[in-house]
Amino acid sequence: MGRHQPLSIWFASLCLISLNISNRQIAEELGSNERDAQAMAELFREGIFKRRPKARMKGGRM
Repeated sequence: MGRHQPLSIWFASLCLISLNISNRQIAEELGSNERDAQAMAELFREGIFKRRPKARMKGGRM
């Protein structure tokens, strides 16, 4: 599975990840193995983390 899957599999994986189900369940739903489901989940999480804006503290009066 991994990176050479059709876009529909990637979208399905993202939907399943957003439901917070286990990698084992994702693999079963997609007809894959748990290791590939884990790899896809890690790629999604890494991409989300890298694009997250840095928090900025603002000073001011209350």
